[in-house]
Amino acid sequence: MENKKPSIKYRAGTVTATVWKNENKEGKTFFSVDVVRNYTTEENDTVKWHKSSSFNTKDLADVMIVTRKVQEYIRLKEE
Repeated sequence: MENKKPSIKYRAGTVTATVWKNENKEGKTFFSVDVVRNYTTEENDTVKWHKSSSFNTKDLADVMIVTRKVQEYIRLKEE
């Protein structure tokens, strides 16, 4: 399996949207998007980073910001 790099990433606050460019069997390009919230926990004086697909109410504005940027990016690529 090939190790693909994302087309682009957008970040706002703790929210990250990653855009992946794909191709179907007919060779047509399409995009998929991952949206996650990044957060840390501390265990035994060690900070660990985690990702979640659940969002707090305070994260929703940042979700809107990154998804709007993703929508704009994809729309411009499809023209």
